[in-house]
Amino acid sequence: MMAADAALALALWLLMPPVVVAGAGPPPIQDGEFTFLLPAGRKQCFYQSAPANASLETEYQGGANGGRGLQAVL
Repeated sequence: MMAADAALALALWLLMPPVVVAGAGPPPIQDGEFTFLLPAGRKQCFYQSAPANASLETEYQGGANGGRGLQAVL
């Protein structure tokens, strides 16, 4: 499972746009999608800047093996 996690992390890293200013974070997304798999009992953090007055839509699909809880902080 660790190999799959590492492959997913590498794929996501390769899809990120380059950041020109060090420490500025990723550029704001105008319109895009982001999908990831989160193994049970794990924590994952993401950072994405957004333009002022932007909207955000999220979807969550629980797993088939019981625990369907999700905690999100925006």
